[in-house]
Amino acid sequence: MRCEAPPTAGLFILSVIGSIKLPCELRLERREDISFFVPSNLLPEGSVRVVFSTRKGGVSPPPYESLNLAFHVGDEEANVLENRRVFCSAIGLDLGRLTTAQQVHGSKIAVVGQDLVGRGAFDEETAIPVVDGLITNLTGVPLAVFLADCVPIVLFDPLRRAIGIAHAGWKGTHSGIALNLVESLVGVFRSRPENLLAFVGPSIRSCCYEVDAELFQMFKDRFRGEVSEQGRLDLVMLNVRQLKRGGVFQKNIHFSRLCTACKASLFFSHRAEGQTGRQAAIVALL
Repeated sequence: MRCEAPPTAGLFILSVIGSIKLPCELRLERREDISFFVPSNLLPEGSVRVVFSTRKGGVSPPPYESLNLAFHVGDEEANVLENRRVFCSAIGLDLGRLTTAQQVHGSKIAVVGQDLVGRGAFDEETAIPVVDGLITNLTGVPLAVFLADCVPIVLFDPLRRAIGIAHAGWKGTHSGIALNLVESLVGVFRSRPENLLAFVGPSIRSCCYEVDAELFQMFKDRFRGEVSEQGRLDLVMLNVRQLKRGGVFQKNIHFSRLCTACKASLFFSHRAEGQTGRQAAIVALL
């Protein structure tokens, strides 16, 4: 089974929930050698930056070729620093204020105040520990997660001026990180779920995510049958359903149909490649 190919090289129509086509596109942008995706025509201009990187345009050698943005995968630190420098420059954000999570495949969310700004920007050791999600209402603070098949989830509240981001692997999905992200914005910044815009970026899809019988049964029990076909998991849809259960309106949830394993020439994929680099999902209030 193969995931559906995008209709054009530069414009990617996003998928559907049920029979309703969501009004969302990802637009491929290039700054010199750097390629990345941004949501098209969905965000108030100058309000927020949402970016999903590709593997294109960096300095890392194989197996991290080439825009690896993560320190923890075995790449040389100097390569990662240079990749982060050119990437943040390309998307117009301050690397020194980039704030990252340790990403332990859990479901905890951290609130980023002034004391945490810039944690993990220049090394792995200072990343915010034991969390997989971040929220803030600070302007000019890019929040980032790093991925190679896991699901990136971005939330934006245009009324309360707050943002959140999460890294959802199968463990985080199973333990409800998407719902936790919604509830954290509601609890900390008094966001109303119906005002939230959600963006779920490129990740592995069910076409390439076959799991063993025990793990499949765990998800079937946890989500009461809301899983994909036998033996395969659709983590994107499971996280979308969590967002909806949290009160996010269906019309405000936009998710990519791009599969990182099918498109391993464009994205890093642990399932397709084994040892590899990591792309980033980034959100920042402007």
